[in-house]
Amino acid sequence: MAVWALDPFLADPSNRRRFEQLRLLQQAGEPMPHAKLFETVLDHFRYTSANG
Repeated sequence: MAVWALDPFLADPSNRRRFEQLRLLQQAGEPMPHAKLFETVLDHFRYTSANG
């Protein structure tokens, strides 16, 4: 898994916290299923749906 972010994105404490969580998972060698990656990308765009 590759993890990167731009400085303006990381300036937001909430984004920084999420980025650090991903970085720690990557360092620990945790497998990242496609569904989790997709969910993370949608979350960063603040996408929501009516059914959760």
